[in-house]
Amino acid sequence: LVFDEWEPAIDWLAIRSGLPKEQTLKLERPGAKEFRNLVLNEYGNKCAVTGFSSSEAIEAAHIVPYYGLESDDIQNGIPLRADLHKLFDIGLLKIEYVNGLKLFQIQIHEFIKPDYSGIHLASLNLPEDVTSHPSKKALEIKNELHKSKWITI
Repeated sequence: LVFDEWEPAIDWLAIRSGLPKEQTLKLERPGAKEFRNLVLNEYGNKCAVTGFSSSEAIEAAHIVPYYGLESDDIQNGIPLRADLHKLFDIGLLKIEYVNGLKLFQIQIHEFIKPDYSGIHLASLNLPEDVTSHPSKKALEIKNELHKSKWITI
């Protein structure tokens, strides 16, 4: 089978720079940078689920969704790799405090478990300072927001 391998146009950079552009307004949330720094520093600049340490791919996730500067509390934040943050926000990854084991356990929804089975039932990596651990109440509220996704028939 003979085929021509795709190549970009010789002047692709010039073409790209000449494409029409839309101007959008990007609003920087007050306190976003400080919250991210606080959460990442407290957790040793690592994802609390995987231990992944490339900080460019780690985000500070709010447990109870952001509702102003009051929600930028260390106990309402967890550093998560970007894909895990998205899954956490939409309720396909949840974190529960297991009293008997005294740990925060990660649960992966059946829908995505084939791709994330390695972290299902793992425990959250926590900072040494217990006053920086996630709020159990915040996690209960977060899990309640997505409860209908976890109901099995």
